[in-house]
Amino acid sequence: MEAEPAEPRWTIHVALPSGRSAPVPAAPSWSSLGEGGGEVWMDLKSRSLAQLRIESKQLLGVPHGLRLVETPDETRSLQDAQLWDGAVVQAVVEAVRLSATEGAFAMWYRGGGVVTWGMPGAGGDSTQVQDQLSNVQHVLPFRRAFAACLTDGSSVAWGHAGAESCPDREVLSNLREIHATDESFAAISGEGFLVTWGHPRRGGTAPRMEGPSIRQLVAAESAFAAVLDDGAVVAWGAEEAGGDSSEVQEQLKNVQELEASSNSTSFAALLTNGRVTTWGDASFGGDSSSVQDQLKNVKSIKASAMAFAALLANGQVVTWGDPSTGGDSSRVQHELKEVQKLEATSSAFAAILSTGRVVTWGLSTAGGDSSSVQARLLDITEVRATGSAFAAVTTTGQVVTWGNAAFGGDSGQLQDLEVVQLEASNGAFAALCSDGRLVTWGHPDFGGEQRVQAQIQRL
Repeated sequence: MEAEPAEPRWTIHVALPSGRSAPVPAAPSWSSLGEGGGEVWMDLKSRSLAQLRIESKQLLGVPHGLRLVETPDETRSLQDAQLWDGAVVQAVVEAVRLSATEGAFAMWYRGGGVVTWGMPGAGGDSTQVQDQLSNVQHVLPFRRAFAACLTDGSSVAWGHAGAESCPDREVLSNLREIHATDESFAAISGEGFLVTWGHPRRGGTAPRMEGPSIRQLVAAESAFAAVLDDGAVVAWGAEEAGGDSSEVQEQLKNVQELEASSNSTSFAALLTNGRVTTWGDASFGGDSSSVQDQLKNVKSIKASAMAFAALLANGQVVTWGDPSTGGDSSRVQHELKEVQKLEATSSAFAAILSTGRVVTWGLSTAGGDSSSVQARLLDITEVRATGSAFAAVTTTGQVVTWGNAAFGGDSGQLQDLEVVQLEASNGAFAALCSDGRLVTWGHPDFGGEQRVQAQIQRL
């Protein structure tokens, strides 16, 4: 009786540019029934490049983002890739990134795949398109959906029903940005061409615009507004919700940028001369006449759901709109000096000062009262917001949270972790830490869950 051959000791090396490499054992199983009667190692046929990458990632101590160079199709087997004993596969470590919609998160890296979690209807469930999500170059979040731009120039969308139904495939093959109202979508190609689809009265039908002319596009609850290359503005959608800018059209010239109130019905335009023009629902920031004499030398504008805050060149702040949701900053006006940046929940604002301190105002239960953590709000470099909570990052990567605890205001699990990237949905936060760990907190329905840990191991 002929003896079965000894088990082979084949090794495939996965090497980084630094010179570090991982020897990955291969071909532990024997079969004499190969194609054409030849002898093959079954492991070479059944083991995929994706499995090789995951094993080498563990051996190299790389938490996430390891990409095999020149092997873009990870579904191929080792045999199909012609990787034999002693083969060396070059790899690089790509930066892992987070993106967030209103109710979900996506974790991805350039040239790799995507992992999603959170509300299925907001982009949290990508199982139906997962086989298309490889060689990703960028992931664009828009309201309740994601779009992944791939290496071949194509794009894949998932989440909110209708997000994948763009009528112009050429725009999707060179996608620059995409936005959404509650029932419509608008996409801009790399050349600046616009295509819209969805409910015709809620932004799905745009006015005719000749040539590639869109410089910036923003969305409110049921209307869009775009800044053209010549500085003019075009608005469309529900007329009562900001889709009609005719009353201020003469003022909408030399526009630098637009801001829309989140989930509401008003727009604000910052002009190149530092002045501001608003339109939409007067009660929710569409009428800025009461503060128009103060809106001079404006640097930037931030919106909550029903109010606006303008940062002036001298570091002061002017607010208008619904008083209870941040439109009235009189309580803290004496503290709003040397402001560097503004952030907003749906009903409150936070200002980062040049000293690294933070000043808040608006609805206390939505982050407008930070008194309980004020002593820790020192050396702050960044603030992020859910719909009702804030998270501030210090110069050392520590995180301080306040606001509604159920929606991100309690981050007790982040003690002693150094955060390098922070993103927020409407009800949860996700943080990438310096040691490669992903930490989420907040409402589970919005992505504040821990079950994602098993999924992200494949990135």
